[in-house]
Amino acid sequence: MGKIVHFEIPADDAGRCAKFYEEVFGWKSKKMGDQNYWTIDTNGGINGGIAPRIGLFAKKGAIGSFVNSIEVKDLEETAEKVKKAGGKWADEGGLVHGVGFMQYFEDTEGNLFGALQPDTKATDIP
Repeated sequence: MGKIVHFEIPADDAGRCAKFYEEVFGWKSKKMGDQNYWTIDTNGGINGGIAPRIGLFAKKGAIGSFVNSIEVKDLEETAEKVKKAGGKWADEGGLVHGVGFMQYFEDTEGNLFGALQPDTKATDIP
């Protein structure tokens, strides 16, 4: 636990951004269903995604660089540790179907990062 497991790149045009990284680094990207979100396979490195500038990514300067997501065993325990260390919640977090539960936090310097509690069977509660 505690390793970086995912990154995100904010983009004005996620498709254009995906193409850029394919061309520059040879990364493979794939649009995630009908969402404006692209997954990235870095060919053996840490994989990630490209997110449109909405929500936390709403404008340039909001999240201006890659966002690392760190795998955690217990998201609630992690949230308590973040608070205790002087950080805070950045959003409400939530379920990522078939992946797990995700929460974004802000560190003491105002930098955002994600924490992911894996659960490949995660689905909405009926």
